Amino acid sequence: MKPLLLLLFVCQLASTLMGQTFSWSGYTTGSMSYTTGAMSATVTSSAPGFQNSTPRHYAAATVGSGQCGIAGGLALEHFFGNITSAHATLTLNFTSGGTTSGLCSVITFPIRDINSDESVQTFADWVEISAIDGNNAAIPVASITATGGSNKVVTTSGSTRIIKGYNSSAYGSRSTTACDNMNITVTPPTGVAVKSITIKYHPDYTASPSNYYNFSGPLRPAYQYISIGSVTATPTGSCVPLPVGLSSFSAKRVEREVALNWVTETEVNNDYFLVQRTNDGEHYEDIATIDAKGSLYAPTQYAISDENSALTTSYYRLVQVDNDGTRTYFDLVSASPFETSELLQDVYPNPTKQIITYPLMSEQRQTISIYLLDNLGRTIETREHQLEKGTYFPYIDMSAYKAGTYQLIAISETGEKMVKMIQKID
Repeated sequence: MKPLLLLLFVCQLASTLMGQTFSWSGYTTGSMSYTTGAMSATVTSSAPGFQNSTPRHYAAATVGSGQCGIAGGLALEHFFGNITSAHATLTLNFTSGGTTSGLCSVITFPIRDINSDESVQTFADWVEISAIDGNNAAIPVASITATGGSNKVVTTSGSTRIIKGYNSSAYGSRSTTACDNMNITVTPPTGVAVKSITIKYHPDYTASPSNYYNFSGPLRPAYQYISIGSVTATPTGSCVPLPVGLSSFSAKRVEREVALNWVTETEVNNDYFLVQRTNDGEHYEDIATIDAKGSLYAPTQYAISDENSALTTSYYRLVQVDNDGTRTYFDLVSASPFETSELLQDVYPNPTKQIITYPLMSEQRQTISIYLLDNLGRTIETREHQLEKGTYFPYIDMSAYKAGTYQLIAISETGEKMVKMIQKID
C-alpha cells in the first residue's frame, strides 16, 4: 500500500473508533435534505406542511416564536390542521451515500418539546421512532429507548417506539411538561451496523368528542414544533460496515473482446464475485465467477476478459457474494460497440452448441448471399439477405449438425467474400 493510502486508511480507522458527532450547523433553511459526513438527512411533509421556514437550524434555544428549541438543533415546525393523517418525517441515513451498510455505532440524539396543550386542547404531540440495520432488518423496539423528560407516555407498536406528549390519554386529566428533552438511543444488534433511523412527528389522531379535529377553523391545532439535537455515533467495535468497498468497476472494448476491471478498497468475509452480462437490463447471464482474495484492508485489483461479448454496446453488472451467501449488486457499466468496416463482422458464440449469430453491417442497400459449409467443403445451408444501411443480426440453428469445424461464407453483390470459421460442439 502506498504511504498516502495507508495514512488515509489509518486516519479513517481512528476516526471510526473515536466516534462522531453530526451537527446541523450547515443545514440550509427550508431544505428537504442535508448531508454531513457519513449521515444524510431527508425530510418529508404532508399537508398543510412546514411553517416559519422550517426545517431549519437554530443556533440559539429558540424555535420560531417559541422558547423550547435545542441550541444548535434542527427545528421541524408544522401546521397539522384538521387532518388526521398530517405528519412530518425525518430520516437519518448512515450509509455514507450508499457506499457502506451503515455505522457500527450506538446512535443517540435528544428531542425537545414533545408535549400537549391541555388548557385549550389545540394539539397533542406524538413522535414515532423506528430503525433499520445494515442487513435491512428492523432493529427491535427494545433497542430503541426514550429516556428523560416528564409526563410522557412511552409505548411501542411492532418495531416502532412511540412517545406521547402527555401522561394520560383522557382530556381533562392530562399532565404535560414543555421544554424538556427526551433522549433517544438506538443500539444495533451485535455485529451489525445501523443503516437508518426514521422520526415521524404528528398530532394525536385519536377520535373523541373533545378532540381538536372536531373543532372548526384553520387554527386548530396551532403550529407545533419539535427540535432535534446533534446526532452522536458511539462505536460498538463489533462489526465492519460493508464486506466490500468497491472503488471502481469498468468495461472497455478491446477489438472484439471486452476488458472488465474492478478495484476494491476493503474486503471482509468476501467469498467471490459474479460478473453478469445483459442486453436489456432485465435478464442477466453469469459469464464469470472470480474467487475473492480474502479479508483485506488494502486496494485489490481484479481483471477478466469477455471473449463472447456482443458486438453492439455491451452491459455488465458486478455481484459480490459474502461467505454467508448475501449478495450485493453494483451498478451497470457498458462497453462501446465494436466498430469495423467488415460486412461480416463476427460469429458468436463460438464454439457453439446450438444458435450461431452472424452480424452483418451494410453501408448501402444490397443483397448478401450466405453459405454454410461442413468440414468436407459441402454447402449445407444457403441464405440471402436484402439489406438496407445498418446492422443486422441473423442467426443459424446448428443443433442438428454434428460436432466439428464449419465455414460461414458471406458474398456481397460486388463479389467481396468473407469467411468465418465455426466450431460446433456437443
